[in-house]
Amino acid sequence: MRPRILILLLLGGAAACGARIPFIGGGAGLAISPERVSLIEGDTVTLRLVGAVGGEAEWAASDTSVVSVVGPGGRIAAAGTGRSLVTVRTADGQTARAYVFVSRAVLVGAGDIAVCGYETDEHTARLLDHSAGLIWTAGDNAYPSGTRANFEECFEPTWGRHKERIRPSPGNHEYRSPGAAPYFEYFGDAAGEAGKGWYSYRYGGWLILSLNSNLSELPEDRVREQMEWLRETLQENPAKCSLAYFHHPLWSSGSHGGNTDEDVRPFYDALYEAGADVVLVGHDHHYERFVPLNPDGEPDPDRGIRQFLVGTGGGALRTSGEQVHPHSVRFDNDAHGVLELVLHADRYEWQFLGINGRGRDSGQGRCH
Repeated sequence: MRPRILILLLLGGAAACGARIPFIGGGAGLAISPERVSLIEGDTVTLRLVGAVGGEAEWAASDTSVVSVVGPGGRIAAAGTGRSLVTVRTADGQTARAYVFVSRAVLVGAGDIAVCGYETDEHTARLLDHSAGLIWTAGDNAYPSGTRANFEECFEPTWGRHKERIRPSPGNHEYRSPGAAPYFEYFGDAAGEAGKGWYSYRYGGWLILSLNSNLSELPEDRVREQMEWLRETLQENPAKCSLAYFHHPLWSSGSHGGNTDEDVRPFYDALYEAGADVVLVGHDHHYERFVPLNPDGEPDPDRGIRQFLVGTGGGALRTSGEQVHPHSVRFDNDAHGVLELVLHADRYEWQFLGINGRGRDSGQGRCH
C-alpha cells in the first residue's frame, strides 16, 4: 500500500472546509486535505507536502487568473474571484487535486449607529443582511451613552445580529460611560485590548487599522503608546494597500466645522508617510467624500489619503456647516446608509448605499 500524502494549508485567516473529491490517477489513498478551500482575494496559502514523499512535487493551477503559484513548495495566491483546480504531481508520478474558491474582500459599515426608538438603524442593518464580508464601525455605536443597556437594547437587535463580522472602533458617546467599559465588554477581543481600543488585521491582502481617536479620554501615556504602535505597525507590515478607520475626522463640511479635530492630525501624518490609501470616519452625521489630500488638506493625487466620512448608520442626520470644504466632492445628508468597499490587490471600489438599497455615490481608486 502506498503511503498516504497529506497537504496541510496554513491559511492565515482564510477559512477551509472539506467534502471529498476523487483523486486524479495515482495510487489509492493519495489526496489533498482539505479538498475544498475558500479564500478571500489577496490571500496567500502555503501548501506543504508531508509524509514519505521522495523528490520534488510540481504544483499547478487550472485558472491562473484566480489562483497563481507564487513560490516553491506549493505557495499560491488568490489572484481573482472564481474557482480553480489545483493539482500536485510527485516525482514518482502520483497526482491529486483540490478545488480553491476565491471570493471578494468586502468591507462595509458606517458610524453613528444605534438609537433606541429610531427605525433607521434597523434599515441600515438590513443593508448588512445583504452584504458579505467584514463590517467596520466608525464609533458612536450605541446612543446615547454607550451603556450596557444601550448596547443590549439598541445595538444588539439591529447591527448586533452581525456581531461576529464586526470590527469596531469607539466614539465619544462610548466614553460617556467611564473608560468606555460597556463597549469593550460587548465587543470583547474584537475591540482590541480593553482600555486601549486600537488593533490591526490583514484582509484581502490589505493592512487594516482600527484606531481610537478619543484622545482626550486617554491618559497621555496611552496616547503616546498608540502613536508608537501605529508607526511601528505601518513600518513592520508593509502592504501595497492600507486603510484606517476611527471616529473623528480631520476634514468635514458638517456641523462640527472644517478642521474638526486637530488631535487626530498625527494619525494622518503617520498614515500619509507610510503611503496609506483610505481613511474612514464618522462623528458628523452625513456622508462625504474628499479628493485625495495630504495632512495639510492640500490635493495630492499621487500619494494623498482619500477620506470618507460616513456618519449615517442610524443617528439623526444633520445639516451642513457654514461652508462646504473646498476639496469635498460629494456631500449627502439626505439618506442614512453604509459604505461598501471592495478591496483588490492594487485597487478598490466604493459604493455608498442608501437605505433604499440604491447606490448614492460610487467610484474606484488605485493604491499608491
